[in-house]
Amino acid sequence: MTENKPVQSNKILVEARGLVPHAETSDMILPPLDCQIPAGSITCLIGPFGIAKEAYLRALACIEVPAAGELRLLGNACTYLSPEQWRELRQHAVYILRDAPLLSSYNAFLNVMLPALYHHLADHAQVEEKARRLIQETGIQCDVSVLPAYLDEYQRRCLAITRGLMLDPDVLFIDDTFRQLEHEECQLMGNYLTHLVRDHGLAVVTSTFDLTLARKQADLIIFLTRKHIRCYDSWQAMLDSDDEEVHNFLSNAMN
Repeated sequence: MTENKPVQSNKILVEARGLVPHAETSDMILPPLDCQIPAGSITCLIGPFGIAKEAYLRALACIEVPAAGELRLLGNACTYLSPEQWRELRQHAVYILRDAPLLSSYNAFLNVMLPALYHHLADHAQVEEKARRLIQETGIQCDVSVLPAYLDEYQRRCLAITRGLMLDPDVLFIDDTFRQLEHEECQLMGNYLTHLVRDHGLAVVTSTFDLTLARKQADLIIFLTRKHIRCYDSWQAMLDSDDEEVHNFLSNAMN
């Protein structure tokens, strides 16, 4: 099975031009997004508009066809994908749901193995070996022979990400990465995601209410409001912004 990939920081994996997701209601107007996301980078979608973060993340991950604009994901023009191309794309651009739903009737270790077994990526022994290695990289201490219900939220979240890594993806899209995690767990998760980006060469794109990752590690911060989008290439650039909405958001979030 594929080992760690070299970092290719100049390779653009996600490119959006005038991208507008479908709004939940007809009176909701979402502004267009223009961005480029390279390999070996961390992108955080933040802001006071929670619905928008999820909508843009799903659009960027090609989970839903956008209402307007263009999206290229891993070099593919996503508007014209056939069902076969879409299935192939999903193996290389993994979307991890907010609730990290591990299958309740299988133990944690089998949950991690399932994607590779389903796609016949290797024989059982190779899949098992890779699953053990990836679980070890998370740093979590837990009994993976138990059902997910017996694990805590942080352990389940790490294992859901590990399950996605079994497919050797190029991009991980993670909805609300730090949901229901304690402050220390947010820091651990941020360190783990940084490891995946720096050592595995992945691009991580995540929506989040917690600013830990954006503040410490983000290469691109996409700030979303109901009226406009601002993109910043660092936390400092965001702090230096003259946008009043950005400063109000940061003031409320940091207090």
